[in-house]
Amino acid sequence: MIVLVSFSERLEIMKENTKRKCSMNLGPKIDLDNNDKKRKVWFMSDLHYNHENILWINKKTRGHFQDITQMNQYILKELKEKVDKERDILFDLGDLIWKEGPAEVELFSKLLPVRSHRVLGNHDGKNLEAWGKTWKGVYDLLDLIIKKDGEDIRLTLSHYPILDWNHRYRGAWNLHGHC
Repeated sequence: MIVLVSFSERLEIMKENTKRKCSMNLGPKIDLDNNDKKRKVWFMSDLHYNHENILWINKKTRGHFQDITQMNQYILKELKEKVDKERDILFDLGDLIWKEGPAEVELFSKLLPVRSHRVLGNHDGKNLEAWGKTWKGVYDLLDLIIKKDGEDIRLTLSHYPILDWNHRYRGAWNLHGHC
């Protein structure tokens, strides 16, 4: 499904996000050439932690987990095993937690890397203040440059797929979640 938003609607969304202290700007330039070679950049989206309906709505999870507890444990295990909290950089492209509360915020705050950035999804944004220092930045759209092997890789990160993005015609990618 492609979601089309008019320019005037987008301006209204941007005004709302300004009130939420979200932004649409150039994020960090990550230089993997001059940093620790073991550092990894991770992208994740739509984990829907605690979202019981996702067990039957989503084809990828349908029949894979017995219940929401098993799915939640799997999500936490994968994050703990694969992402180095001190070294790695993580970008969440939205819909991390379904109906996030203080307990979930505390759990993920301890688990996520120090250098985590969040692009808001359609189920996010209710507890931005509670996340405190967990996120280096919270965005609706994020333009990002990753330098690897001497090459600049340009990305526009979003929750939804978008039809046109910054530097699209110069080889930039739109990395998104949602669908």
